[in-house]
Amino acid sequence: MLRVALNELNDERGVAAVLRYLKVRSISSSDGSAESQLSDDSSERDAICSKVSYLLRSKESGARRGGMQLLAQTCSLYSEASFGASREKWCLSLLSTLTSDQESAADRAAASTALLSMLRTSAKWPTQRRE
Repeated sequence: MLRVALNELNDERGVAAVLRYLKVRSISSSDGSAESQLSDDSSERDAICSKVSYLLRSKESGARRGGMQLLAQTCSLYSEASFGASREKWCLSLLSTLTSDQESAADRAAASTALLSMLRTSAKWPTQRRE
């Protein structure tokens, strides 16, 4: 089900379906934690990371904003290895959006939200904090 939602995710409107799926899974898990669901399945984690990277590279504003929203809402679910493998390219994309005069205010706001979420997430990992 998650893979179907990720495959159909092409813009910010589709992010809600992925997040709904993750929330339903977390509610139905034994400890109520979405984090435990993804941390045990690296293929799902990798699929989400790949989709975020794909959306952030898009030329379509709505797709990039969807990637930023997905990143902001799910980056705390990644393992340190998954986060570290994608951190640099995500940061470059987000910083590019933040510094571009041609990006809309909504795009810059989404980029800053995603970047702040990444900073909060990386704070729990000493190696990521140093990077």
